[in-house]
Amino acid sequence: MTKKKITLEDVDGTVPGRAALVSMDLANPGGRNGGPMYHDFVEGEGSDHDPILRAQALQESIEDDWPNHTYAVLYNARAQYLATARQMREIGFENYTPQEYLAN
Repeated sequence: MTKKKITLEDVDGTVPGRAALVSMDLANPGGRNGGPMYHDFVEGEGSDHDPILRAQALQESIEDDWPNHTYAVLYNARAQYLATARQMREIGFENYTPQEYLAN
């Protein structure tokens, strides 16, 4: 399978960042509480603009409630850029641009 090359339009905000937390009890997917569940997060909706961080925070908060579930965070290129930009700010790079992200 060929991986699509990420373009500036994929990360510059043309398409909003989006992540989803998906969970399912793989041992009992047809059971009452085992079926797939998801919650999506979109850039600009909520208190944090990093959809991946918000999905990870939800996972941490519900893991004890759904101990038999397996979790995955799915995300688009813009969400990955936002997460990377947040991490770069945390280490002192305040203005990490989409162009710099693509160059790296």
